[in-house]
Amino acid sequence: MTNAEIRQYINFLLNKEQTSGIPGPTEFGNLLKAANERAIARLASPWVEDPAATFNMRDVEEYFSYTLGGPQGAALPVITNGVIQNPDMIRMVSMRWLISGVYYPVDIVTNDEIGDRLRNPMTSTTPFIVVNNGNIEIYPTSLSSTGSFIMTIVRKPETPIYDYYILNSTGEEYPLAEGEVPPAAGVTYSGLSSAPGNDSATVDLDWPSSAHHVLIRMILMDIGYNLLSEEFVKLSETQKMT
Repeated sequence: MTNAEIRQYINFLLNKEQTSGIPGPTEFGNLLKAANERAIARLASPWVEDPAATFNMRDVEEYFSYTLGGPQGAALPVITNGVIQNPDMIRMVSMRWLISGVYYPVDIVTNDEIGDRLRNPMTSTTPFIVVNNGNIEIYPTSLSSTGSFIMTIVRKPETPIYDYYILNSTGEEYPLAEGEVPPAAGVTYSGLSSAPGNDSATVDLDWPSSAHHVLIRMILMDIGYNLLSEEFVKLSETQKMT
């Protein structure tokens, strides 16, 4: 679903219930971003329960899994002094090191384990990594060749943006699709695009379609609307078919 379709569906539910608290376009944009961040938090810590974030974790992780390095993956970020600075990821899944044409798994350890690993002759020359504040620290630090590693991460979803304009003659709200150029006159711009005549700032929800119903439920819960179980199931089944 596009952001505009999500807004339309939410407005439909709220209008059906004759609810007075229908969010305006700016508030909807903020609610969309808040749901995105809540879903990201769930993805970053899959072991932490969130009753609203009930998406299929395996499907979502597969959608966001991203491989860097190796013949098929994207280019690895630059490794400086044994550190990969802030790759755009939620969390590390795995890293493998190339030895004589074979990729071997690299251990992901905690800060408390670094000293023991480096002091032990059995492990001091075997590569391992520590993730600190989003940075990936590679040990031993002498291993600086980017071509020697393949890493798989869970990438961070893009931040959704709901862009729109208001038709001055009617006061109606018109959502803008990604890349759409709004009319040059007779409208009030949302202020999200840098200037009239530019492409819209819209960024549609960057989640698999099977997870959209979960983010919709988060938005509705934030508004104070309790999506009935049968409505939630119906929406879930609809999303599975799209």
